[in-house]
Amino acid sequence: MKGETVLWCSLLGIPAVLLVLLLHPRIRKKILTAIFGDDDEKERLIRASQIVYNSLHTCVTVTNKATRIVNEHLNENFREIVLDESKGIKDNCEKVIIAIAKIHEITSGIDKHIRKNINQQSYEKLSLEGISLKEKSMIAKDFSEVTMGIYGSPCSSIIAVLFSKADLTSAVATITSIWEVSPIMSLRVSDLQRSSKEIVMFLFGNNSNTNVSKAVNHMQTVAEMLKTISVTYETVVLQAQVYVTLITGDPRKNY
Repeated sequence: MKGETVLWCSLLGIPAVLLVLLLHPRIRKKILTAIFGDDDEKERLIRASQIVYNSLHTCVTVTNKATRIVNEHLNENFREIVLDESKGIKDNCEKVIIAIAKIHEITSGIDKHIRKNINQQSYEKLSLEGISLKEKSMIAKDFSEVTMGIYGSPCSSIIAVLFSKADLTSAVATITSIWEVSPIMSLRVSDLQRSSKEIVMFLFGNNSNTNVSKAVNHMQTVAEMLKTISVTYETVVLQAQVYVTLITGDPRKNY
């Protein structure tokens, strides 16, 4: 194969130096990368963009589940939020932040009342990790009976303590810190589904290799942080759903 390439290059008058470049894989890759960009970096950008996209959807979905749980069991009337892909990532994150802040405010207030009106040992069991879900559920049901449901449904105490102790405001602080420094937050959500070239153009105005690398670094940072937030947040809300199932005895209850 190599001999045939040499022959064709000789017949076509291709210089020997260029022939060496064509035959040497490492040099050939450098040349192609310089001309067309690094395919590996472009793939990393697309993967990171998809993680950001999925994490945003998860944050909105989980926020709405938390909202429905709080509305039903703490007698609130919070509105659900909608992810608008035509708007910026920052705009949509602000919706999540506002909703989380409202949930944290109401649950923290109820948590303080519960702490004052329940014995310390029972409160610690409600709030500490390592206590079985079943035991926590029994404490919550007993407390609801004693207080005659003043805080909401029989699930109210465990929901309030869980959401309050989860410190969802730290997630808010993390999101805020992201958009203060990252150009990624200026993108629309729909831009995350574009090609790597289009994403880099949106961010920096041209598709140079340097800008591709910068885009990858920024996108991966945001992806890592948002994925961590969404997974942590989802775990808390799923735990709340488990408590509701144990206390109500309704395995079909799904938010």
